Amino acid sequence: MSLNKPEKFKGPEYWPAVVLLLLCSDAIAVSLSYLLALWLRFGRTYWMIPESYLRAWKQFSPLYTALCLGVFAFVGLYSRQINLGRLWRLLCFCAASLMASVAHAALIVTLWCRMPNSYLVGGAALQFFFVVSIRLLIWLVFRLIEMRKIKERDRLARELLDSRRSARADRMQQSMDYQPEE
Repeated sequence: MSLNKPEKFKGPEYWPAVVLLLLCSDAIAVSLSYLLALWLRFGRTYWMIPESYLRAWKQFSPLYTALCLGVFAFVGLYSRQINLGRLWRLLCFCAASLMASVAHAALIVTLWCRMPNSYLVGGAALQFFFVVSIRLLIWLVFRLIEMRKIKERDRLARELLDSRRSARADRMQQSMDYQPEE
């Protein structure tokens, strides 16, 4: 490993645990985003939500969560490279969220009951916000870890360089102090 070459960041070696965390947090975010949209639609009071809407959400939520996780995996949101700085990655986030939201609107309206438009649009917006926020948070944590590793590597390189300089200075001093006996 060269000290001058930066290593390309591909994700930690404990990536399966991170993927499991992403799956769980996505499942929670996807399910709760549409419930939160219902809650916001009906005046931020849970008991004001009509029973037919709650029943439809409860029955459809597990199916939609599985569908969303499948779409997210298909688009590559669980890949090892977490790089939000790329435009194509942001487009993947947008495409996955849009595909899942369109599927949600089509399936819940055709299979269960007609839901309010604010539920469909608000749930889609909240879902996108939560999914991107989760990934942004994980990306920031990884970047902080990476920066910490780089700082530690640079510190060790400086220490090694300083020790070499001091050893060279010691050798020079010893050679200058050496007086051959006559």
